[in-house]
Amino acid sequence: MERPLKTARALAAGLLALAGLVVLAGCGDSPAASDPITTPPTATPPPSPTPSPTPTGPVRAADDPTWTPEQLAAAQTVDRYYDTATRMSADLANANFGELLDVTTDPYYSQEVQSLLGLIAKGASWVGDSPYVIAVSRTVSPVATVDGRQEIHVVQCQVDNPGGDFVINGSPVDTGTPQEVYDFTVQWVDASQGWKIAEVTKVSDGC
Repeated sequence: MERPLKTARALAAGLLALAGLVVLAGCGDSPAASDPITTPPTATPPPSPTPSPTPTGPVRAADDPTWTPEQLAAAQTVDRYYDTATRMSADLANANFGELLDVTTDPYYSQEVQSLLGLIAKGASWVGDSPYVIAVSRTVSPVATVDGRQEIHVVQCQVDNPGGDFVINGSPVDTGTPQEVYDFTVQWVDASQGWKIAEVTKVSDGC
């Protein structure tokens, strides 16, 4: 009710000012017909600012501005993996496993294919928003060389996306703890000149 109240006060001030001019004019000589009586303009309050929408669910952790290009690429690889896995899980009957090769490498690629085949056998699918998990916090290690390969560890707390469910025969299924911490080993693959997930290790339940 703030804006209507301010408008009413502004109009009242304008009317009082106008009444004062009329009284003053009656106390002296009558004004000439050519003398205009100026009415003060009515103040118009500025429109109220539109509030920014407040997120109602988990929000992806912001990228750290101090990350190197390699660290940023590793974090984005994990994001692209979940985008790809979610899209495939939404239509497993027509899933193209080759898409996973853009974001994963062995041994994790083979493990992920077996996992998706298991979902197909159960008749499961993802119904809802993408991605099916959201990284609400994450740390990204510097580049290290391990067994002759460059690798980066992305450790993140990820939360199930409340905007969807895995379903079997139309019924949602329990996917376990809604918050978990995972360690993604992201390696540089010379053959494709890109960063890919080679291993995923669960660190803990909860964040």
